[in-house]
Order: sequence, then structure tokens, then C-alpha cells
Amino acid sequence: MNIEQILKDHKKWLAGNGGSRANLHGAKLGCADLSYADLSRADLSRANLSYANLHGANLSRANLSRANLRGAKLSRANLSGADLSGAKNLLSSTKWIKQFKKNRDGIIVYKKIGDTNYQIPERWEIKNNSIISEVVNPDRGTICGCGVNFGTLQWCKDNYEKADIWECLIRWEWLSGVIVPFGTDGKARCEKLQLLKKVQAHDSKGRFILNGKNRTIAAADAAANADAVAAGDAAYAAYAADAADDVRYQIWKTTLWYGDFSKNSKEEFKKYRQG
Repeated sequence: MNIEQILKDHKKWLAGNGGSRANLHGAKLGCADLSYADLSRADLSRANLSYANLHGANLSRANLSRANLRGAKLSRANLSGADLSGAKNLLSSTKWIKQFKKNRDGIIVYKKIGDTNYQIPERWEIKNNSIISEVVNPDRGTICGCGVNFGTLQWCKDNYEKADIWECLIRWEWLSGVIVPFGTDGKARCEKLQLLKKVQAHDSKGRFILNGKNRTIAAADAAANADAVAAGDAAYAAYAADAADDVRYQIWKTTLWYGDFSKNSKEEFKKYRQG
């Protein structure tokens, strides 16, 4: 099977320039590199796509019924309108949500606000305990759709570095409005969430602001020591020291975002701390 030729013919078919629709029914495509491939409206029913790289692929309106998607990389793939009936090993929303911390009111998630690609609606009040909402795109095949977007803490750290990170709450009764895309890279969307507090902010120069102040590494040290002394507890002191060390690392790494990226490692940070 010449997959490259099939994709070329399919592209012509989609454009109405002859060619033929990609018929990959039952095809063995395990571990295949199909990143950014245009397979819109293709027949992939019963195909074995286990561990295939489908990053950024266009699978809109494709027939993926009973396809095996075990371990397939679907990040940023467009699955809007795809037939996924009987498809195996797709991402479970329930399992994905389990990674977030919980309290008696709901789950704790994170959101980037500020310098991003998306304008904040005028009706949203960006302040502690404010509730924001938006009509949510219900299609799990759509990576980026309307709604209130949120993500894991790591996703927020890795994207829109100059925007603020907010800790947020999705109440238990709002969970029915959560949509987790099949190809999520750490981001999802919901109908409603509550802003709790900023956990990381930046000034106009992109420097960290912690607790309302531009924090240096020395200031983070002092804050950690004060917390430990106030607690008067050895176990908490160790916890506070570890947490502060992570804060120091993030501050240190931020100072290098515009410089030498090769230094952004924990090992380099340890040498920096010791030196």
C-alpha cells in the first residue's frame, strides 16, 4: 500500500480535480506517520491506527468507526464531524478529569488570562471569586472551540508565557458543561468556571509577580523561611522549602526565557544555587 499516493489522490478528490477518495478500510497503519495529513472524509473504518502519529491531521467527517486508536497521537487533530462509533481506545473525559485536584465544591483547574491569542469578553469580571461563562462547543473532535478554556497547570506554564495563571474552580454541578477534546494537549473547555486567585502573574516586562510583588530568588527564600518558622512544624518546614525551591526555579527559568534556553534544566539550576 502506497500511503503517499493514496493521500495525493485523496487531496485531488477533495479539490474536485479527479483523484479518488482514500479507502483505508481495515488498513494496517500502526505507528504510521500521518501528522498533518488531510484525511477529511476518508474511509478509515476498522483501520488499525495504534500508535500512529496523527498530530495535526485533518480527520473531519472521516469514517473512523471501529478503528483502533490505541496510543495514537491525536494532539491538535481535527475530528469534527468524524464517525467514531465503535472506535477503540479513545481518550476518556472521565479519566482525563481525574488528574485534577478536588475539594468539596468541585475540581481545581487552571486558566491563562491576559496576553494570549484570544480577547477577553467585556462581560467577564477578572477578579477573585468571579464566575465567568460562555456557550461551549460540544464537539470533542474540535480542538479549539468556543467556551471557557482551561488546562492543566503544566499546560498553562508551557503556553502564553506572559499571561497570568489563575487557579479556578469548576463546581460539581457544572461538570456536565466540560468538553475534553479527543486530541487535547492539556487543554479543555467548559461552560462555566469560577476564578479563585492568581497563582502566577507577570509585569509588563514578563517578570514574575508573586503576592503582588516582583519577587527575586532571595525574596522567595525569605518567604519560605518565614512560613516555616511561623508554622513551627518540621514537616511543614520541609514542604515549604520544597515548594519555595520550585518557585525559585520558575523565577530563575523565566529570567532565561529570552536568553540561553539550554540552561533551563533542574541540574543547571542546582549548580546555580550551589555556586
